[in-house]
Amino acid sequence: MMDVIGIFLLFAFAFIALFTPFVAAILGNKWWAKAMSHVPRPRPGVLEVLVIVAAMAPTIALIVMLRQEHGENRDYEVIALVGASVAMGTGAFLGWLRSYAGDETPSRGYRVSQMGIGTLAMIPLAFTLFNLVASTSESMISPNQTAAITTMKGYIEAQSVFHRTDQYGKGRLVFANPLDGKGFPDLYRIGGPDSNGKMLRLIDLAMARATSPDKQRSGYYFVDLQYDDYSDDYGLCAVPATYNRTGINTFIVDTSETIYSKDTKGTPIKSYPKDIDTWKEVER
Repeated sequence: MMDVIGIFLLFAFAFIALFTPFVAAILGNKWWAKAMSHVPRPRPGVLEVLVIVAAMAPTIALIVMLRQEHGENRDYEVIALVGASVAMGTGAFLGWLRSYAGDETPSRGYRVSQMGIGTLAMIPLAFTLFNLVASTSESMISPNQTAAITTMKGYIEAQSVFHRTDQYGKGRLVFANPLDGKGFPDLYRIGGPDSNGKMLRLIDLAMARATSPDKQRSGYYFVDLQYDDYSDDYGLCAVPATYNRTGINTFIVDTSETIYSKDTKGTPIKSYPKDIDTWKEVER
């Protein structure tokens, strides 16, 4: 579902697309007044409606494609395209109205040509709206991904400290893991942050609770990689809580202490990938 920011952007774009051109027209060469006082009074017909729909069709088609491919994960881009679509339709409407600024009733061909010019005139506005939202979305995602990498660096150090002591009382040294305990949350407190186990605080509470999308930490949640034995191995996967909104890349790290990234479309990795050569090395 669209959040408050998305709804605000949608109304903002609609306002810009609808009202700014009208204000400019009124303050311009007074063609607005001429068109409104034209006899007979301008009345849009089926042709004008079809041209307006045609002007909006390309952006509407992109909205449908985004929804089919990504569902609700591209809300901000969809909002931008809605604003662009409104802008294009407004341009066609203003072009039609502009055709009535003369003394004579405009021909069908002239009306259509003016609607086309109006639509073309709106392309810069539509392009600006889309780029504005795209850059805003990217600026929101990038800090989250950086925070996820920083968190995983802290996780590496925490596991190193954890492994020095028999924290689980099993008579052997192991890393924090989901077989002997709760997994990485044990780095905060043995048994997890809400247990009565030994407090370690090797990671912060926010990370210890970030075990699912609804318990994210800076747009990401974390999943332990699965191994048969954790005496010499550990691994962690950082996954965007909402793909393409809170993050794009998925990150993994293991005992090599190398952090890798890949766009997995928000799918968590449960075991160390065999196709690691297709992942990008981020930090070593």
